Amino acid sequence: MAGERIVYLNPVTSRVTVVVPVPSAQAPGESDGDFVARVAAQVVPVGVSHSIVDVGDLPNDRIFRNAWALAGGAVSVNMPAARLLHMDRIRADRNTALEALDVTFMRAVEDGDTDAQDAASTEKQALRDLPATFDLSSYANPSALNAAWPDGLPRSPEE
Repeated sequence: MAGERIVYLNPVTSRVTVVVPVPSAQAPGESDGDFVARVAAQVVPVGVSHSIVDVGDLPNDRIFRNAWALAGGAVSVNMPAARLLHMDRIRADRNTALEALDVTFMRAVEDGDTDAQDAASTEKQALRDLPATFDLSSYANPSALNAAWPDGLPRSPEE
């Protein structure tokens, strides 16, 4: 029971929900199977199918947790959805870099430094183009996808 998890597709969020039965809630004398079944009956919405999986059968990396898919009782990472999530992270860090360049550009305007203005403008355009130019389609697994990052773009720490 210690390694069993209840998984189901949440009908509200359309995401895989993982429930960890808390051992201290197990009634004295209650079998592990009966305990997990009781917890499932309490937490899984009526009419929604669920599976009992071993914790080792869940994806190791939670970085793409919001892209998990449930099919045939198995949880896996939906790579197209993971690529979208990863591009959203790239965009967020790109936006932070663009904001910093706005300051650089405005200082160059104040100083009348047209070379610095041109350099900042060129760098800003390259950042704006990232979503169209940085291709994530070839990354076939979560680890490789997570490692893919545009050169020169600072990466914020993972959540």
